[in-house]
Amino acid sequence: MQLSSEQVVAIRRVFALSQRKFAESLGVSDAYICYVETGKKPLSSRVSSKVSEVYGIDAERLIEIMTIAETFNLTEEVTG
Repeated sequence: MQLSSEQVVAIRRVFALSQRKFAESLGVSDAYICYVETGKKPLSSRVSSKVSEVYGIDAERLIEIMTIAETFNLTEEVTG
């Protein structure tokens, strides 16, 4: 499942992680996560798969996360 920048932000914020902690859990740099979240780089399919694996994200769970994120206004634009 390929994740959008908005979905990446929502997942990270619902799990209450800093960009650094989120990046560490995925084996990437926090700069890369910043670029993804601001739409400057696409999320690679490898990292997208890692997000799904590490955080147990499937289509149904993604809907739940996006609903939570929207309810608590966690999807506001990230500025880098």
